[in-house]
Amino acid sequence: MRSCALTTPPGALRPEVDLLLCCARPPRDTTRAARIKALVQAPLCWDTLLARAARHGLTPLLAWHLHATCPAAVPPAHLAALRAAAHTTALANAFWTDALLTLLALFEAHGLPVLPYKGPTLALGVYGDLALRPFSDLDLLVPARAFTHATALLRAQGFRLYRAFEAESCLVHATTRITVDLHRGLVPPRFHFPLDFARVWQARQPLALAGTPVATLAPEDLLIVLCVQAVRDAWEALPPPRAGSDSSLLKIGDIGALLQASPGLDWERVLADMRRLGGQRMLLFGLCLASELLGTALPEAIQSRVQALPALGGLTAHVRTQWGQAAAGSVARSLTRARFHFALRERWRDRLFPYLYGAVLLFVPSDHDRRFLPLPAGLAWLSYGIRPLRVVRAYGLRRVWQHLYHWLTWSP
Repeated sequence: MRSCALTTPPGALRPEVDLLLCCARPPRDTTRAARIKALVQAPLCWDTLLARAARHGLTPLLAWHLHATCPAAVPPAHLAALRAAAHTTALANAFWTDALLTLLALFEAHGLPVLPYKGPTLALGVYGDLALRPFSDLDLLVPARAFTHATALLRAQGFRLYRAFEAESCLVHATTRITVDLHRGLVPPRFHFPLDFARVWQARQPLALAGTPVATLAPEDLLIVLCVQAVRDAWEALPPPRAGSDSSLLKIGDIGALLQASPGLDWERVLADMRRLGGQRMLLFGLCLASELLGTALPEAIQSRVQALPALGGLTAHVRTQWGQAAAGSVARSLTRARFHFALRERWRDRLFPYLYGAVLLFVPSDHDRRFLPLPAGLAWLSYGIRPLRVVRAYGLRRVWQHLYHWLTWSP
């Protein structure tokens, strides 16, 4: 196994970013200890380093690697700040883990199948330590048919709907402020990636979480989810920037950590699933990011597939350049959205679906539109012209035009 060698030289990165990349690895990876020591000896802006680590969710890993390799070389005040922040993350993660176990017991008592992913199961199953991977909500995947029941169950426990999306709802507990992202799909419908619940449920694997066995995604399915969501986040961040998009480096670290934690990964199954779902390029892009940015080793068969798609190298090199030249969180924002989207979807129906979906949202009337101007049955067809007028009236012509322009051109 060897890592992907692309065009951007390591020296192009600022030392703070280079150090973060070296530390975005689980403790089992000690191959970069010498590099970490050398970077710490170089001139560093420690305030910038700690701020970027916090934005990317890498503070616990940065603290662990610096403590394990060269604690004496770190300014005492910054080392103390890192340790304090890491301790806070450990306490918070323990609290979230207890909450997750309570919710899983509740769902089990009501006979509802549920798969937690990311959060505590990702931290423990992939990084080997609950304290090393921060999270601020609990992601629960349920079958679409059980979504309404699951939502009602959470509401009965004191959760209130905070925000509803196409494939998920965000619910927050009124007193504990526990946040649950309840998913009936892993990506929004407009992303057109039908990874169904029944398949991942059948392949689920057990994980001992705080001494309690819980079911979670198999490594093969988790790898698919991580790669697709890494692509989705980059896609949706162009433009406007999404809240939370600064954590993209952590998400790439998740991919690298998963590969290290799962040496027996069934690559044939992963490739077959992604070929069926039309997502092989998204998979390879996520793997190439982990390889190029973090030095994660890839099997020769995967490496050859990456090299067979030169566009992946260009996109990955651009991402690395953005981290080296701009503030954290600007990853891929200057990429042309059309180029990004078209390069990473291999089937034309997947490439065109978001545009058609956007047109449907703009022109197909909703129940609210019909209530806005009730029409007799013979004139119901006029409601297709009413919706655009109502949207303009509600949001303003300029905002609607900007949204439509970005949707149709995908340009920054």
